[in-house]
Amino acid sequence: MIKAMLFDCDGVLADTEPLNFLCWNLALKELCGVSLPDQVSVILGLDLEQIVDVAFAHSNQSKPVITESLKQALLKKRYPFFCANGPEI
Repeated sequence: MIKAMLFDCDGVLADTEPLNFLCWNLALKELCGVSLPDQVSVILGLDLEQIVDVAFAHSNQSKPVITESLKQALLKKRYPFFCANGPEI
């Protein structure tokens, strides 16, 4: 039984940015056919729409309209990978 949960929203306890980057990259590759540039720092502090903008800015494809269904699909694709590979605290 879980008795408590700890949320680390600023990265002090666990550095999850590299994992976050990999998960977004996986989702973008599978659903949109584009990849992020190789630096994790390019998406630090960005929201989902901005992350999609960065990915398409570095591709030869035109950016699709970012609909609510595309957002949900990207989040659903990213979430299980992040949870399965996240750090144990």
